[in-house]
Amino acid sequence: MKYGLFSSFLAKEGKRDELLRMLLEASELLQLNNGCILYVVSTSEDSSTVWVYETWIDKEAHDKSLEPEDIRLLIQKAMPLIESMGTQTELSINGGKGI
Repeated sequence: MKYGLFSSFLAKEGKRDELLRMLLEASELLQLNNGCILYVVSTSEDSSTVWVYETWIDKEAHDKSLEPEDIRLLIQKAMPLIESMGTQTELSINGGKGI
């Protein structure tokens, strides 16, 4: 069964756009990761939150994606921009269009 993760990040005041750019950079770094099926970065009317929806071939692929040096450095750069984690939900993906 495929693994999904739906997360929201509450950015520090005035830092949402910078956090958004870093999460979009993460999506670029994942382009060659065969375990990542989908990595979508979104915003809403809430001016301080960035949402990320991920789909992976399995949880192990997701966990391994956090190991490369470029990803770890990007996470370290993003952490000071985050006020708090909002929603984070792990999902078992059962099917649907594009899966």
